[in-house]
Amino acid sequence: MDSYRRSFFNAPKAARVVSARSGNVIGGGDWSEDRLVPDCVRAVGSGTPVLLRYPDSVRPWQHVLDALSGICY
Repeated sequence: MDSYRRSFFNAPKAARVVSARSGNVIGGGDWSEDRLVPDCVRAVGSGTPVLLRYPDSVRPWQHVLDALSGICY
């Protein structure tokens, strides 16, 4: 990312460019397999037990809008 910024946005009054990555984001629209919230919703809807792949794992989760509020202003 830094080489891209230096190549195309190096002029004195060029736009500023940043790169941000948010991990462990949950929110609407992601109904893929092996996703925590969608898997729980599907299990409850079908009357089957919720299967946690890594029950001892402790990870911080954030909602997609929280991640975006830190990027977009």
